[in-house]
Amino acid sequence: MRDNRIRITDTADILYAAANEKTTLVYTPDGEFYVHYTISELMTQLPANFFRCHRSYCVNLDKITEIAPGLNSTYHVFLPGIPHPVLVSRSNLKAFRERMQL
Repeated sequence: MRDNRIRITDTADILYAAANEKTTLVYTPDGEFYVHYTISELMTQLPANFFRCHRSYCVNLDKITEIAPGLNSTYHVFLPGIPHPVLVSRSNLKAFRERMQL
């Protein structure tokens, strides 16, 4: 939702989502939108190509363009059109490596 309008978006267009208290910000190539779900609730509605990479983030694995090592055994994931990386936490690192076949 943005500007009191409901945006219909194909899940394939979602780059990643970030927790924001009781709502979640969903990032697409067309901008960012709020959904009235927690990130956990949103994850139950997303297809299998989405991965909960951090307590506050889930990412569309099909949209990842680059993976870089971060501090303290983490990864930074880069997505098209997003200027900042998305963090893969240490606790999710093993599952992420398996899903990405690293």
